Amino acid sequence: MRTFSKKISAAAASAVLAAAACSGGMLPLGASAAAADAELLMSVLAGGSQIGISFRVAPADGASVADYQLVIDGAEQTLSTAGTYIMPENAKDIAKTHTVSVKKGSAVVVDELEVSVSSYLQSIQTKEGYEELATSMLNYGYAAADYFDSASPADYGMSAAPDLSGVTISGSKFGGKAAFNADLEAKEMPFRYYGMNLSLLDQVRFSLYFETDGEDGEHYLTDGTFGGNPTEDYVEAAGEGYTRIAMTVPAAKLTETFALNIMPADPVDFSPVQYLAAAAAGDDAGLTAVCKAIYAYGEAVKNFEDPESGDPSGEKWQEESSYSGKATFYDYGPGKTYPTGFALYDDFILDNNLNIAALTDDEFAKYIGGYIEVQRGGKTVCALVGDIMSFDNNPNANAGDVDLNESAFAGIAEKAEGKVDVTWNLIPLPTAAESPISYMVKEGSSIYWGAVQVRNTTYPVAKLEWSADGTGFQTLERDPRCPGYFRIEDGTQTDTVTFRITDIFGQVVVDENVKLPISGTEITEKKPASGNVQFPK
Repeated sequence: MRTFSKKISAAAASAVLAAAACSGGMLPLGASAAAADAELLMSVLAGGSQIGISFRVAPADGASVADYQLVIDGAEQTLSTAGTYIMPENAKDIAKTHTVSVKKGSAVVVDELEVSVSSYLQSIQTKEGYEELATSMLNYGYAAADYFDSASPADYGMSAAPDLSGVTISGSKFGGKAAFNADLEAKEMPFRYYGMNLSLLDQVRFSLYFETDGEDGEHYLTDGTFGGNPTEDYVEAAGEGYTRIAMTVPAAKLTETFALNIMPADPVDFSPVQYLAAAAAGDDAGLTAVCKAIYAYGEAVKNFEDPESGDPSGEKWQEESSYSGKATFYDYGPGKTYPTGFALYDDFILDNNLNIAALTDDEFAKYIGGYIEVQRGGKTVCALVGDIMSFDNNPNANAGDVDLNESAFAGIAEKAEGKVDVTWNLIPLPTAAESPISYMVKEGSSIYWGAVQVRNTTYPVAKLEWSADGTGFQTLERDPRCPGYFRIEDGTQTDTVTFRITDIFGQVVVDENVKLPISGTEITEKKPASGNVQFPK
């Protein structure tokens, strides 16, 4: 069975692992001297394909994020609706100092603080549960700076360069080049495998290089899969006569294998650790140190769990989808004013004792079936996005607003308040950690026409494709009258199909041999069909 492969969308690439992962709560940097008008907080990005800093401006009660500007090294930066800003940083530059201020109009409310990734890591290096991750990031940053430029251990809080002699890279060098090229030549493919590389500078970027015979070679390379995803998403020019296939890889996935499958050649498995093993075995001491440091960093990420939240590392959702707005409640449920949600997840919500959230049009379209965490002060409730806001209930709704069922609203406010300020963000659906994806066939479906709802996914579905035999996937469109379902206009002609599902972060899973409860013109069971796979966090 083909399994998922990590493919990070542009929107998520700079926030693969965000605030909670390496902070234990965001570190307060400074606040306004005048009645704490606003507070500036900081954490670092860790464990993803990129390193960086996450800033958050926290206004005083009653103030709007829109009133504030974040100024970094003299340049104003745009804050998200939740008051956050992500600043990527090269690994070799984590000791670089940045000057940060917060302005409200023309007034400076937080004045010229000096921060860096390394100073932050040093501040949490002795904090219980963070020692290994913080130390490994500092070691990686120092090794990268020393290799590409020059560095002083003192800048990274070290009395001497780190001792990496005990780091053994668990993985062997790629030994299949000759066999792979022999297969390509025998099958008259217009390209040859040249080698691999791993960017160790600003992000972890794994690349395979090929010598190509003109446009034919490039065409072949775009017509395949790499790690289960279409190679056309990864192909880049690499100079005259050369083409590369490159993907960003989270640190925790350095030892994972990505299969390259370009028909009619036989599939070949590649892994970033193959590059690390080969480079570390060479004569370049500086490169060896970088490879060992990044490998140790990846292992630390895999071992890391946030002591304060218990959440494992590697999660993408913290900063990608932070919103602020107004929360209201509506009369949802069996026998009530709104007995069903527009996406028709109602039995799933009931069976799993979940709350429901209704969002405005654009946000509903993006997060259908997703799970959100709504916060107000120190209170939090979670809900499944299963409905679109009713104009009757919210005639003046704005982006970021959320309508909750009554009991969910009661978890963060008194009903008499009616409308309250909240922030919310997407989080992994908890039931997805316990069971695979499932599929609900819409009533009235048959093998000749139908609609299917994808349920219990870790994150919302961005794209659904299907195939009767695992090849030649067709993209399904959402039913505009019921957008929780995807329509199969001409039917499946069979009760056993393969689905290819892409979530909003670009992760892809292929679910083979899913047996749907349909036979001819009848639905044999009015319950979801179980799949075999699940999206990772």
